[in-house]
Amino acid sequence: FDIVASDGKAQFKKLIKAFPNPTTGIVTLNSNNNEKIKSIKLYDLYGKLVLETTQTTLDVSKLTKGVYIMKVFGDSFITSLKISKN
Repeated sequence: FDIVASDGKAQFKKLIKAFPNPTTGIVTLNSNNNEKIKSIKLYDLYGKLVLETTQTTLDVSKLTKGVYIMKVFGDSFITSLKISKN
């Protein structure tokens, strides 16, 4: 799927890759342009913050099955992507 930055600039498409997605436990994030990831916030579909970290590897194994929105903050970008937990 495509990941688009909040400012809508085309150069940020597919900037962050999250894998595996869907996941059952560990999700790893990589920046395709060597942009530094400063922090990550994970929200459920009700908008409740369920996880916050500065690490690029997240353990979501204790979360309930479903879809989550991940907000990724970097030095020069903010982007969001969907994560499915099986």
